[in-house]
This record gives sequence, C-alpha cells and structure tokens, in this order.
Amino acid sequence: MFFPKPLSCPVVSSQTLLRFFSSPVEEFKNLITSILSFNRGAFPRRLAAPEKLTPYLSNQDLFVSSLSSLQSNPRLAYCFFVWAERQPSFHRSAPTFFAILIILLDSGQNCAAYRVAYRALDLGFHDLVDICIDQHSTKLLNCLLSVYTRRSMKCHAISTFYRMSTHGFLPDVENCNRVLQILRRSHEWVEVWKSYDEMLKLGVQPSIVTYNIMLDSFCKVGQVDRALRLLEDMETQHDTFLPSVVTYNVVINGLAKKGEFTKAEELLEKMKAEKKATFYTYNPLIRGSVERGRVQHAMELKIEMERHGIAPSVATYHALIRGFCKCGKVDEARELLLEMGRGNLPKTVVSYNLLLHGYCRTGNMEDALQLFDEMTTAKSVANIRTYNILMDGYCRLGDVKMAQKFKDEMVQSGFVPDACTYTTLVKGACKLRDLSMAKELFDEMSRKGIKPDCIAYTARISAELRLGGTISNALQLKEEIAERGLSSNTVSYNVLIDGSCKAGNLREAYQLWNQMLADGLQPDCFTYTCLIHAHCERSRLRDAKNIFHNMADSDVSPSVVTYTVLIHAYAKHGNFGTVEYFFSKMIRSGISPNEITYNALIHGFCRKGSVEFAEKLFAKMLEKGLAPNKYTYTLLIDGNCNRRNWNQVILLYSNMLLRGVSPDSYTHRVMFKGFGKYQKALAVQYLENFVLEH
Repeated sequence: MFFPKPLSCPVVSSQTLLRFFSSPVEEFKNLITSILSFNRGAFPRRLAAPEKLTPYLSNQDLFVSSLSSLQSNPRLAYCFFVWAERQPSFHRSAPTFFAILIILLDSGQNCAAYRVAYRALDLGFHDLVDICIDQHSTKLLNCLLSVYTRRSMKCHAISTFYRMSTHGFLPDVENCNRVLQILRRSHEWVEVWKSYDEMLKLGVQPSIVTYNIMLDSFCKVGQVDRALRLLEDMETQHDTFLPSVVTYNVVINGLAKKGEFTKAEELLEKMKAEKKATFYTYNPLIRGSVERGRVQHAMELKIEMERHGIAPSVATYHALIRGFCKCGKVDEARELLLEMGRGNLPKTVVSYNLLLHGYCRTGNMEDALQLFDEMTTAKSVANIRTYNILMDGYCRLGDVKMAQKFKDEMVQSGFVPDACTYTTLVKGACKLRDLSMAKELFDEMSRKGIKPDCIAYTARISAELRLGGTISNALQLKEEIAERGLSSNTVSYNVLIDGSCKAGNLREAYQLWNQMLADGLQPDCFTYTCLIHAHCERSRLRDAKNIFHNMADSDVSPSVVTYTVLIHAYAKHGNFGTVEYFFSKMIRSGISPNEITYNALIHGFCRKGSVEFAEKLFAKMLEKGLAPNKYTYTLLIDGNCNRRNWNQVILLYSNMLLRGVSPDSYTHRVMFKGFGKYQKALAVQYLENFVLEH
C-alpha cells in the first residue's frame, strides 16, 4: 500500500451520521460534512462504512460523481479515496482512479497523485491510458508515463509514449529522457534513435540530459562520427545547452574505445583550456591506450593530469597496473601500487590481484607469494580470484601439484572452488601435455556439482585439439555446450577454428565461421588472424590479404600478431613492397612492433641479402627498448656469415653473451657452416677463449 495512514480517532456511530437528503450527491456532501464534524482527522482507518455510504462505494458512476463534488477540497477527496479503497464494498476500476487523479493533478497535489498512480498501475489498470486519451488529459498521461519509466515497465512506457505521439499529446522532456534511458539500459539502440526522432518531430525541446543520452548511445555502438556531429550541433546551434563536463567525458570515452585517440585528445585539449578536465576525462584515454599496448603513452597522460592538478583515481592506477603487467613490466606496476598507498588511495583486493596476476603471468611466483603475504598484513582479504590467480601462476609453470595445494588452502579458507578454478587446472594439465589429467579434472568439476561454463568447455576443447585428441571429439564437446543450455562464445569458436586451421582443415574452419555468424557472434581479431595465418602457411597470400581487408571493413582492428603474421609471410616470399605497406600501416594505427615483428623483418631482409638494412632494424629494436632473443642474433649472425663479415659475427656473438642470451646448437651450426673440420676446430677454440676472456 502506497498511501500514508490517516490519523486515528474514535469509531463514530453510523446512526449519528445518517440523515435523509434529497439528491445522492447532496446527500453525499452532507454525509462527508457530518463525518468531518466528528472526525477532524478525516476518515480514519477504523471508521466502518456508514450504511448510507455503501452505495457510493459499490456504484462506480455514483462514486465518480460524488468524488468530483469534492474537487474544491483535494486533500479531503484524497483522504476519502484512501479510506474508500480500504472498504470491502469499494468497486475499484480505472474510472474511479482517473477521477481522483484528475482532482489531485489539477490542484497540484503531485506527490499524492503519484502514490495513487503507482497503486492503480500495480492493480493493473493500464486502461487508464485509454481514458486519458479520450478525456484529453495530457497531464495525467505524463504522470502515467513517468510511473511506467520509473518502474522500468518498458513495454507500457514505450506504448504510452507512441500513443501520446499518435494522438498529438506532448510528453514532457523529462519523460522523453526516461523513455530514452529505459531503452538504453536494455541496449535497444535503434529504438533509442527512433524515439529521439519522434521526440523532435513532436516539437519537444531536448535538454542537456537528452543530448548526453544520445551521445552515449552513439558511442556505445561505435558510431563516434554521429556523436561528434551531435556535439558540434550542441556547440554551434544551442546556446542554451552548451556541452557539460559529462558531455565531453561521454564523447571522449566513446572515441577512446573506438581507438580515435587524436580526436579524443583534441577534445581533451578543449577541456583543459576551459579547466573542465577531471580524472573521468583522462581515465578513458589511459584505459584505451593500455588496451592498445600504448602503456608509456598512458603513463604520460597520468603525469600530465597530475601536472594540471588532477589527482589520479583508483581506476587510473588500476588501468596502469594492468597495462604494465600485461607487457611484462611488473616492477613499474609494483611502484604504482606503492604510489597508491603514498597518495592515501585505498589498495583494494582488486589492486593486489592485478599485480599478483602480473607476477604469475611472468612466472615470478616468489614475488607473487610475498605479495600474497603482504595482502594479509595490509588486512586486504584474499578472495576466490586471488587463489585462482596463484593457481594459474603455478599451472603456467606446469606445477599442477602446487596449484592443487592452493585449491586445498582455498577450501580451508572457506571458499568453494568454482568453474574458473577447475578451468585453470585443466589448462595446467594441458601445459603438462596430459590429456587424461585434463579429462579427469573436467569430469571432477561436474561430480562436485560445479557446472562447467563456456570457458571451461573451451579449455577442455583446447586440450582435445592440442594433446592428440580428435576434431570430432572437440566438436562433440561443442554440441554438449548447446545441450547444457550454454551459448558458445567467440573464444570457444576461435579455439575450434584455430584447431581446424592447424589440422589443415580449412573447410571445417569456414563452416565454424559461418556457424559462428549464425549464432549471432562476430568474429574478432583472433578469428581473422587464425584464417590469415592458415592462408599464409599455404602461401595463399592474396587470400590472406583479402581477409585482412575484410577485417577492416568489419570494423575489427588488427593486432600486432595480425601484422606480424602478414609481414613474416610477405618477407619470406621476398615481397618487400607489401612488407613495407603492412609495417607502415601498423605504425600509423598506433600499434608498436614487438620482438617477433622485428625478427620477421630481419629474417626477410637477411634472406634478401640486405644485411645492412637488417642491422638498422636491429638498432631500431634496441632503441625501442625491445630485447633481442636467440632467434634475432642467430638470423643476423647467419646473414653476416653468408657475407663473410667475421668481425661483425664476433661482435654479435659477444653482444649476445653480454645480454645474457644463450646461443644454442643452431646458432653454432650457422656460424660454422662452410668450415672444414680443421677450421671448425680452430673456430671452437677461438670461441672458448673469447668466452673465457669476456
């Protein structure tokens, strides 16, 4: 019940109240006056319906007429209605609720009106909308529309909005905004835009809230150009609604997610000039830069915001810690966590888990365990994710036994292992190349009453494909996902497509691609890269390039791996014009080449005989702070050996040792190729002496 309780007072005898009156409405008014003379609180809960009032309660038309006679006293009308509605003989209907709502709204008693409207709609009197349209009551229609939107009764809200539009009633802008918001919450973007167009067609003047909702909806689906046009329209044509801080932050967030950093930073400059920038402005740019591997740029943005007197938030630090951990720079991430403490920002379990994940990803379990102990000291309680991260760290190293110990410790700490726990262990079994262990762990999950999710199935499918299982078993597991009522996700399809490609079954890969689309899933960067790699492996470079262009047409951004696969393939075939095209495009897209990209380029140019250019790339690689590996040095040593540049060979070999990169048998085989037995013995002796001296 939504109504306030009227004041209590003594029970009044109906005999005292009843008199004979000539007309029903006149009799009603006198009855009410008589009741009030005995009850200043007006219609207390315990007041039983006097005998002569009963017809007014049970007869809808008589009640509506009588209630209308109290229009000059809306509070009395409201109290009487609340009392009447509690009586067993009262005939509830849409017209009775309409009568009281009109009285209350016309007299400005909006709070009471909304309480009655909530009650009416809870009772299911949605035909009130029809009565409002028949009676031309715009005010009540807006009231009902407001209640529908506040209650998230989407279907009724949308229906009422469009019926108002069809019959020429003008919804107020607040209600229009609520309609847009209710559609936005359910991600019905097309309906958001249709409702906005309808609103403009009706002549409703948008507010700043309207514009912010629309900008957010455009940005959410990546239509940043439409967002920028609307923003420009706000800036130039609507002096009343100049963009707010929220407006700019919404657009910057959308641009950053889309990778449009130049445009986003142009808006940032505008906000800085107007001294409107906050950490909400910077965080999307920092987060977006991190997601695209531009961690150093993200760090520069943090320094810039501090220079402008804007303190980083917890979210700022979390984005940067995640970014540094992702690229293996865990020491920098650790420093950021310490900086959070110095800045009096709360270090939450999320903060610790991010750094813990960084240590575990790099196999640094000693520091991971030290951080785990530090969490306890800092009174930051570990959660199930903390344990799962530690287990993942050990499983990455193939130490499933230690991971199982942490699972036991987790249980002792009161946590119940979840699907993620077992998925981690299945992945550990994959690391050990033990298919039977992977199967046993997966089956144990079900025996323990833990339902495998799509990620668990994906790990199990991956084990089947990587550890000597069959593609048919993997596909059977995929069918099991559907049978359990789970939806395959992009990752599970990617594993199957990758497995099919590696098995040389491109037809199966494309069938899975089509099935993925039929399931309403969009291929991502990994999906495209799998197919590009498969075609490159078969020297079908034109097909690989076409897939790359289809990727761009589908608005999927290539990764460093995508570019590296193509660069390696074209370099291997000596097509350096196309190599340069992909490398330049990669740089323009803001994607930094990694060690493998440079290795692919160095390999290609060494094969071509352009060793000098390969060495320039090597110098560039060092300049970028990338660490050459054994393969990098071996490629350059091979190229220089072919040209008999022995001094450069020794220099590279020396540099290799100084950097702690151990040569293998292939490196030595490359160095000694073309040598006779005697020359090889001398070369080995020379290298032994060289190593001892250095």
